Amino acid sequence: MSRWTIPAAIGSRRSFVCKVILEGIIDMTPAGLTSFSLKPTLPAGLDHLSLTNVRAYGGIFGITLTHECWRVTRSDGKLIAEGKNGERTLVKM
Repeated sequence: MSRWTIPAAIGSRRSFVCKVILEGIIDMTPAGLTSFSLKPTLPAGLDHLSLTNVRAYGGIFGITLTHECWRVTRSDGKLIAEGKNGERTLVKM
């Protein structure tokens, strides 16, 4: 096995965790080439969740969730969108 090869079982677990976070907790769905909608709900067992350097929809951004609110910021720190948990919002890059 090459030192750069990831065993299939490990690779599938990693992709499953990403899917749970993006589709389950954040409920992110594509809305176009440069836009997406999200409706985050943070589980009671977590006090916050942050994803950084997400490269998608024509930009680089981060998502921060707390129990009170969520924020999407560009890599340069500019706020793109924010809202309360449970609200579905369209985010345009």
